[in-house]
Parts: sequence; C-alpha cells; structure tokens
Amino acid sequence: MEYIFSELREIDRSLNPSAKKDFTDAILNCDGKIVGLGAGRMGYSLQAFMMRLSHLGFPAFMIGDTSLPRIG
Repeated sequence: MEYIFSELREIDRSLNPSAKKDFTDAILNCDGKIVGLGAGRMGYSLQAFMMRLSHLGFPAFMIGDTSLPRIG
C-alpha cells in the first residue's frame, strides 16, 4: 500500500502547480455541464473521474453514456 502512495506522491510532485490550480479552478467555477470523452484505458479513468465529480454534485457526464443530457 505504501508503494502506491509513494507513486501517487511522485506523480503529484511532477505536475506543474499552476496547471493543477487552473484545472481545479476550471472545475470549481464551471457554470455548465462537464463532459468527458475518452477511449481505452484513459476513457475508463476519465469515466471514473466523471463519476466522482457527479458524486460530489457536479454536472459531469461522459459522451456515450445513456444519462448524457442534451449538451446544447
């Protein structure tokens, strides 16, 4: 388990701090729907992330889901 956390810490250190802030600000200040599109392993990861955002109360959806509302 500690190995997994050390890997996650290393990934976190390698990310640009201003890019992380911009990304989180974009999600927190989103006034519309958050729509994801991905394929393969990245698609599965993105789908899990969209589901977590949805659990947190954000209007997050994946292209291809039957629950995807009209985007506009």
